[in-house]
Amino acid sequence: MNGLAPVAFQSPINIFDYGYDPQASVDRPMFHGPVDKGNAEGFVANQFDQNVLAQLEKFGIPTKQSDPLFSAGYWLGIRFLDNGQIEGGVSNLTGIPSYAEGY
Repeated sequence: MNGLAPVAFQSPINIFDYGYDPQASVDRPMFHGPVDKGNAEGFVANQFDQNVLAQLEKFGIPTKQSDPLFSAGYWLGIRFLDNGQIEGGVSNLTGIPSYAEGY
C-alpha cells in the first residue's frame, strides 16, 4: 500500500492551516496510510513521539513502523506568494537530493 493519498492530504493542511512553507510541510512527520494489509497506520521510525502512537492505539488505531521506500507517499508542491515569489517542496525519503524548481 502506498501513502500517496494520506500525504497529499496532510501536506496542504500543514501549509494552509498551520502556515508551513511547502518544504517545511513535507519535512514534517506524516502517517503514510494503511500497511500490513490495511490494518495499521504506517509511519517512519523515530518521527513520532511514542506517546502519540500510544494514544492512537488507545483509540483503536493500530500503528506499525513502515519502510518509507515501500509505503510512503511522495509529494511535490509549489506556492505562489503575494510578492511574486514561488516556494516549493518535495519529499526526500530516499536520501537522494530532490528539488522543486520552476520559473
